Amino acid sequence: MHGVGIASTSLLGHSKQQIRHIRGRSRYPNRAWALVIGSKSRVGRVQLAIRRSFVAAGGEPLTIADFLPLAFPRTTNHARWMRKSVNRAIPRFGICLGRLEHERGRPCVWIPRPELRRLIG
Repeated sequence: MHGVGIASTSLLGHSKQQIRHIRGRSRYPNRAWALVIGSKSRVGRVQLAIRRSFVAAGGEPLTIADFLPLAFPRTTNHARWMRKSVNRAIPRFGICLGRLEHERGRPCVWIPRPELRRLIG
């Protein structure tokens, strides 16, 4: 049995329709929306909210508490995963200026990156 792998030996004795059913078909064949490259960088919903927050603040320093209401407007008590997604998105558009000494948890103070600062004016 030259050229026959383990997967194909277990399918011997089945019709083509049975084999297709066993192996399954591709989930989204020939769909344009499924051809998006996942590794390509794009601006997502939270990242867009971060960028808009910087623009709305006019270049002023912001903390994570300032970003959360714009990134997740439907809730007032933000879950840990919401904070984590905002923290993950901020470095794309902002630079950590330092930490606040007297705030709970010592949050980072963020300013817009120079590229974004030029757009803000």
